[in-house]
Amino acid sequence: RRAARATMGGTKKKKGEVGAAATYMTRQQALKRLQLSLKDFRRLCILKGIYPRAPKKKPHGPTKTYYLTKDIQFLSHEPIVDKFRQLKSHLKRVRKLIGRGQTDLARDIDKSSRPKITLSHVVKERYPTFIDAVRDMDDALTLVHTFAHMPASHTVPAQRIENCRRLCREFQHYVIRSKGLRKVFLSIKGIYYQADVLGQPVTWLTTYNYAHQPPTDVDFRVMSSFLEFYETFLHFINLKLYRSLNLQYPPQIDLASDESGLWLGALRVAAAAEGAALPKAAPSRSISDAEKRRAEAKALEAASASKPDASGDDGDEDDEDSESDAVGEGFDDENARRIREETREREAFENLFRGLRIFLGRETPLASLEFVLTCLGAEIGWQGTGSPIEESDPQITHQVTDRPKVQRVIEGRDYVQPQWVYDCINARIRLPVNRYAPGEILPPHLSPFVDDEEEGYIPAERKYVQALAQGEAAEMAEESDSDGEGQKNAGIGVKALPSEPAADASDSEDEAPRPAGKKRHSKEAEEKELAMMMMTNKKRRLYNRMMHGIDRKKGEVENLKQKRRAIKNQKQSR
Repeated sequence: RRAARATMGGTKKKKGEVGAAATYMTRQQALKRLQLSLKDFRRLCILKGIYPRAPKKKPHGPTKTYYLTKDIQFLSHEPIVDKFRQLKSHLKRVRKLIGRGQTDLARDIDKSSRPKITLSHVVKERYPTFIDAVRDMDDALTLVHTFAHMPASHTVPAQRIENCRRLCREFQHYVIRSKGLRKVFLSIKGIYYQADVLGQPVTWLTTYNYAHQPPTDVDFRVMSSFLEFYETFLHFINLKLYRSLNLQYPPQIDLASDESGLWLGALRVAAAAEGAALPKAAPSRSISDAEKRRAEAKALEAASASKPDASGDDGDEDDEDSESDAVGEGFDDENARRIREETREREAFENLFRGLRIFLGRETPLASLEFVLTCLGAEIGWQGTGSPIEESDPQITHQVTDRPKVQRVIEGRDYVQPQWVYDCINARIRLPVNRYAPGEILPPHLSPFVDDEEEGYIPAERKYVQALAQGEAAEMAEESDSDGEGQKNAGIGVKALPSEPAADASDSEDEAPRPAGKKRHSKEAEEKELAMMMMTNKKRRLYNRMMHGIDRKKGEVENLKQKRRAIKNQKQSR
């Protein structure tokens, strides 16, 4: 048999050389191969982006944690592993000195010769191109903003919190300079933002600014390992983004403004020197996405304007050539028109609050309002030191307050609650201020991240805002107040609008469904039953799961409609 097996070219494989046993290894095997402790192994995997796997066949039992053998081999050549060993030897030496009573010497040695771990090469390995890094910013920004609002403790030192605050300020200042803010949503968890960074949507969550208590059920060692990588990661990104706008990095922080409570107003950003070294890809990225589209729109507009008139003396051309030219000209004109329209809408949104002088009350979220209002061109002032605008300034157009009643009303300005700012951003127009007056019950704050048409239910507030955006608000307008401030409050050239959205015809249609023909219904039911009979079991199960999801969504939509009708009936009964 051995001779036959040798002549046939077959070799007997030992157990563990092929299959899942060779492709995967347990965590204990990985620790033994790398000669690391469990704490250092977890930290190394987080920094390098190595995660456990779930193989179909688990050769060492279902309770074990498995990793790819290739990933562990990749980690064995990592320079960070040598740093971990050097750090272990260094800490052993420091502990010996402390045990001998040489505390001062141990402190000096720990400060001067402690091995430092750098993660620059890890960032370059995990993100080959800059766009790949921008696409993966969401989690990094969320975690850094979370730590920026946490109190200092033995698990989170004050120096790390200050570094997180600096990274958050730098990125938000870039969004202001590039006018990249697109969406804002106030939720229970915090404030969601979405910005356009080099054509990529970046979404992050920041907590509200209040006294946080660190939770006891969170392992801050794991979170600190993620934060350690994200700090280096965001430092690289901020550097590239600032240089793409020809700005000096890092920006300076005015200590006096910072102590007075300013967030972005404490940054002092200057233009980069003319002879400063820029990255190789900077010339291609020095123009923002909006500027590129404006240039394309102008080029298409010039091209369409310079085209020869189709009604000239070229009537004897070939029919096929004339048809293809007409199709090409129509396609170019349509694209140019679409790009011009998108550019016009984008420029109008980026200057949504331009020309407004807005004063922020002490009780309002100053950091968030400063960020979003400055992004869209407003001039702001606040109660406190360092404000460029005094509260008594007659040029103030709006004052944001979160109190139920204003003590001293100044004529010539509109008093609104903070939600007005965020709703205007999501609606992309200046909404009427009479619904956001101090003490008024605020309208629903709708999420801009939800596609109502896909969900199958469009709230009445969304229809009302869409009517305002499309210019249909003039039909719903009522007579303005006697003081004539309604048109000024609207901000879109219409009269004072009703305080609540009008009842929609679709609501009444939902309450009274249309009757269907019995013959047609029975015929469709028979065809559906026949189609179900012709299905295989696999397709039938898939179809049933699809219908279950559709029915569940219909039930959720019907539940929302019932709630809407109950609220409407309750308001009518009042």
